[in-house]
Amino acid sequence: RVEVDGESISYGLAVENGTIKVEDSGVSGEKIWIQAIGKASVVAVRSTSGGTIDLGREATILASGGTSVLGIYANDRGSVTAGEKLQLSVEGANAKGIIATGRGNISLAGGTIQASGAGSSALFADNTYASGTASQINGNGTFKLLGDVSANRNSEIGMTFSEGSFISGATQITGAGKINYDLTDSDWNVTGDSALTTLTMASSNIHFSGTNFS
Repeated sequence: RVEVDGESISYGLAVENGTIKVEDSGVSGEKIWIQAIGKASVVAVRSTSGGTIDLGREATILASGGTSVLGIYANDRGSVTAGEKLQLSVEGANAKGIIATGRGNISLAGGTIQASGAGSSALFADNTYASGTASQINGNGTFKLLGDVSANRNSEIGMTFSEGSFISGATQITGAGKINYDLTDSDWNVTGDSALTTLTMASSNIHFSGTNFS
Protein backbone atom coordinates (compact mmCIF):
# COMPACT_ATOMS: atom_id res chain seq x y z
CA ARG A 1 0.00 0.00 0.00
CA VAL A 2 1.41 3.37 -1.08
CA GLU A 3 -0.10 6.75 -0.16
CA VAL A 4 1.32 10.16 -1.07
CA ASP A 5 -0.01 13.65 -0.45
CA GLY A 6 2.23 16.43 -1.70
CA GLU A 7 2.34 20.17 -2.23
CA SER A 8 4.22 20.20 -5.55
CA ILE A 9 4.80 16.93 -7.49
CA SER A 10 3.29 13.77 -6.03
CA TYR A 11 4.45 10.36 -7.34
CA GLY A 12 3.02 7.11 -6.04
CA LEU A 13 5.34 4.69 -7.89
CA ALA A 14 7.99 5.86 -10.37
CA VAL A 15 10.91 4.28 -12.25
CA GLU A 16 13.49 5.75 -14.63
CA ASN A 17 15.62 3.38 -16.71
CA GLY A 18 14.98 0.49 -14.32
CA THR A 19 12.51 -2.27 -13.50
CA ILE A 20 9.82 -2.67 -10.84
CA LYS A 21 7.75 -5.85 -10.59
CA VAL A 22 4.93 -6.17 -8.10
CA GLU A 23 4.01 -9.71 -7.10
CA ASP A 24 1.49 -11.17 -4.67
CA SER A 25 3.38 -12.15 -1.53
CA GLY A 26 1.00 -15.03 -0.93
CA VAL A 27 0.72 -14.04 2.72
CA SER A 28 -2.57 -12.16 2.76
CA GLY A 29 -3.53 -12.08 -0.91
CA GLU A 30 -3.47 -8.29 -0.94
CA LYS A 31 -2.62 -6.55 -4.21
CA ILE A 32 -0.85 -3.24 -4.67
CA TRP A 33 -2.89 -0.18 -3.69
CA ILE A 34 -1.64 3.29 -4.67
CA GLN A 35 -3.28 6.61 -3.90
CA ALA A 36 -1.74 9.90 -4.98
CA ILE A 37 -3.24 13.22 -3.87
CA GLY A 38 -1.71 16.63 -4.36
CA LYS A 39 -2.21 20.31 -5.03
CA ALA A 40 -0.11 20.49 -8.20
CA SER A 41 1.10 17.62 -10.42
CA VAL A 42 -0.15 14.19 -9.34
CA VAL A 43 1.09 10.95 -10.96
CA ALA A 44 0.14 7.65 -9.35
CA VAL A 45 2.36 5.41 -11.53
CA ARG A 46 5.09 6.66 -13.89
CA SER A 47 7.63 4.83 -16.07
CA THR A 48 10.12 6.80 -18.18
CA SER A 49 13.51 6.59 -19.94
CA GLY A 50 13.04 2.94 -20.88
CA GLY A 51 11.89 1.93 -17.41
CA THR A 52 9.52 -1.01 -16.85
CA ILE A 53 6.76 -1.46 -14.28
CA ASP A 54 4.69 -4.63 -13.85
CA LEU A 55 1.78 -3.93 -11.50
CA GLY A 56 0.57 -7.52 -11.38
CA ARG A 57 -3.10 -8.47 -10.92
CA GLU A 58 -5.83 -6.58 -9.08
CA ALA A 59 -3.95 -3.32 -8.66
CA THR A 60 -5.87 -0.32 -7.30
CA ILE A 61 -4.72 3.08 -8.56
CA LEU A 62 -6.29 6.35 -7.35
CA ALA A 63 -5.23 9.90 -8.24
CA SER A 64 -6.92 13.22 -7.52
CA GLY A 65 -6.62 16.76 -6.26
CA GLY A 66 -3.95 18.28 -8.46
CA THR A 67 -3.88 20.74 -11.33
CA SER A 68 -2.51 17.87 -13.44
CA VAL A 69 -3.71 14.36 -12.53
CA LEU A 70 -2.40 11.18 -14.19
CA GLY A 71 -3.15 7.60 -13.21
CA ILE A 72 -0.74 5.31 -15.11
CA TYR A 73 1.80 7.20 -17.23
CA ALA A 74 4.43 5.78 -19.63
CA ASN A 75 6.77 8.24 -21.33
CA ASP A 76 10.09 8.24 -23.23
CA ARG A 77 10.06 4.50 -24.07
CA GLY A 78 8.82 3.56 -20.61
CA SER A 79 6.38 0.67 -20.27
CA VAL A 80 3.74 -0.38 -17.77
CA THR A 81 1.84 -3.67 -17.58
CA ALA A 82 -1.30 -4.15 -15.49
CA GLY A 83 -2.88 -7.58 -15.02
CA GLU A 84 -6.52 -8.55 -14.66
CA LYS A 85 -9.03 -6.70 -12.48
CA LEU A 86 -7.27 -3.35 -12.44
CA GLN A 87 -9.23 -0.69 -10.52
CA LEU A 88 -8.20 2.80 -11.62
CA SER A 89 -9.90 6.12 -10.90
CA VAL A 90 -8.71 9.67 -11.58
CA GLU A 91 -10.50 12.91 -10.73
CA GLY A 92 -9.79 16.45 -11.85
CA ALA A 93 -9.94 18.86 -14.76
CA ASN A 94 -8.10 17.33 -17.73
CA ALA A 95 -7.25 14.24 -15.64
CA LYS A 96 -6.00 11.23 -17.58
CA GLY A 97 -6.43 7.64 -16.42
CA ILE A 98 -4.02 5.81 -18.74
CA ILE A 99 -1.55 7.95 -20.70
CA ALA A 100 1.25 6.99 -23.11
CA THR A 101 3.51 9.62 -24.69
CA GLY A 102 6.99 9.76 -26.20
CA ARG A 103 6.91 6.12 -27.44
CA GLY A 104 5.63 4.87 -24.11
CA ASN A 105 3.79 1.54 -24.01
CA ILE A 106 1.01 0.38 -21.67
CA SER A 107 -0.59 -3.09 -21.66
CA LEU A 108 -3.86 -3.85 -19.87
CA ALA A 109 -5.64 -7.14 -19.17
CA GLY A 110 -9.04 -5.95 -17.95
CA GLY A 111 -10.64 -4.05 -15.11
CA THR A 112 -12.32 -0.72 -14.40
CA ILE A 113 -10.86 2.55 -15.67
CA GLN A 114 -12.70 5.74 -14.77
CA ALA A 115 -11.90 9.41 -15.42
CA SER A 116 -14.04 12.27 -14.17
CA GLY A 117 -13.70 16.04 -14.49
CA ALA A 118 -13.95 18.58 -17.29
CA GLY A 119 -11.76 17.58 -20.24
CA SER A 120 -10.70 14.29 -18.62
CA SER A 121 -9.78 11.12 -20.54
CA ALA A 122 -9.85 7.47 -19.54
CA LEU A 123 -7.25 6.62 -22.21
CA PHE A 124 -4.91 9.16 -23.82
CA ALA A 125 -2.01 8.62 -26.23
CA ASP A 126 0.23 11.18 -27.92
CA ASN A 127 3.68 11.26 -29.49
CA THR A 128 5.85 14.22 -30.43
CA TYR A 129 7.98 11.90 -32.59
CA ALA A 130 6.52 12.01 -36.11
CA SER A 131 8.11 8.70 -37.14
CA GLY A 132 9.40 5.50 -35.59
CA THR A 133 7.77 3.62 -32.73
CA ALA A 134 4.32 4.90 -31.80
CA SER A 135 3.11 5.56 -28.29
CA GLN A 136 0.78 2.63 -27.57
CA ILE A 137 -2.00 1.58 -25.23
CA ASN A 138 -3.22 -1.99 -25.71
CA GLY A 139 -5.92 -3.80 -23.79
CA ASN A 140 -7.40 -7.28 -24.00
CA GLY A 141 -9.96 -8.49 -21.46
CA THR A 142 -13.21 -7.56 -19.76
CA PHE A 143 -13.31 -3.81 -19.12
CA LYS A 144 -15.54 -1.18 -17.61
CA LEU A 145 -14.22 1.90 -19.39
CA LEU A 146 -15.78 5.17 -18.23
CA GLY A 147 -14.47 8.28 -19.94
CA ASP A 148 -13.28 9.59 -23.29
CA VAL A 149 -10.49 8.03 -25.36
CA SER A 150 -8.04 10.12 -27.39
CA ALA A 151 -5.21 9.23 -29.79
CA ASN A 152 -3.06 12.03 -31.18
CA ARG A 153 -0.22 12.24 -33.69
CA ASN A 154 1.94 9.08 -33.94
CA SER A 155 0.07 7.06 -31.31
CA GLU A 156 -2.13 3.97 -31.24
CA ILE A 157 -4.84 2.68 -28.91
CA GLY A 158 -6.00 -0.89 -29.48
CA MET A 159 -8.70 -2.31 -27.21
CA THR A 160 -10.18 -5.81 -27.40
CA PHE A 161 -13.28 -5.91 -25.19
CA SER A 162 -14.30 -9.39 -24.02
CA GLU A 163 -17.70 -10.64 -22.91
CA GLY A 164 -19.39 -8.41 -20.35
CA SER A 165 -17.43 -5.25 -21.13
CA PHE A 166 -19.12 -1.84 -20.83
CA ILE A 167 -17.81 1.36 -22.39
CA SER A 168 -19.17 4.87 -21.83
CA GLY A 169 -17.54 7.82 -23.55
CA ALA A 170 -16.48 9.30 -26.87
CA THR A 171 -13.37 8.71 -28.99
CA GLN A 172 -11.22 11.38 -30.64
CA ILE A 173 -8.44 11.06 -33.21
CA THR A 174 -6.12 13.86 -34.32
CA GLY A 175 -3.26 13.75 -36.80
CA ALA A 176 -1.87 10.26 -37.36
CA GLY A 177 -3.44 8.81 -34.22
CA LYS A 178 -5.24 5.46 -34.39
CA ILE A 179 -7.96 3.88 -32.26
CA ASN A 180 -9.02 0.28 -32.89
CA TYR A 181 -11.94 -1.30 -31.05
CA ASP A 182 -12.90 -4.99 -31.08
CA LEU A 183 -16.11 -5.75 -29.13
CA THR A 184 -17.47 -9.19 -28.24
CA ASP A 185 -20.68 -9.46 -26.19
CA SER A 186 -20.11 -5.87 -25.04
CA ASP A 187 -21.97 -2.55 -24.86
CA TRP A 188 -20.72 0.90 -25.81
CA ASN A 189 -22.60 3.99 -24.68
CA VAL A 190 -21.39 6.73 -27.07
CA THR A 191 -21.64 10.14 -25.39
CA GLY A 192 -20.43 12.42 -28.19
CA ASP A 193 -19.00 12.68 -31.70
CA SER A 194 -16.56 9.80 -32.11
CA ALA A 195 -13.97 8.52 -34.56
CA LEU A 196 -12.34 5.10 -34.89
CA THR A 197 -9.72 3.68 -37.20
CA THR A 198 -11.32 0.22 -37.13
CA LEU A 199 -14.36 -1.25 -35.38
CA THR A 200 -15.07 -4.98 -35.14
CA MET A 201 -18.19 -6.23 -33.38
CA ALA A 202 -19.68 -9.59 -32.44
CA SER A 203 -22.95 -9.81 -30.47
CA SER A 204 -22.42 -6.27 -29.18
CA ASN A 205 -24.47 -3.08 -29.00
CA ILE A 206 -23.79 0.62 -29.52
CA HIS A 207 -26.05 3.19 -27.85
CA PHE A 208 -26.05 6.97 -28.33
CA SER A 209 -26.81 9.27 -25.41
CA GLY A 210 -26.33 12.89 -24.44
CA THR A 211 -26.25 16.08 -26.49
CA ASN A 212 -22.59 16.28 -27.52
CA PHE A 213 -23.20 15.42 -31.15
CA SER A 214 -22.81 17.62 -34.21
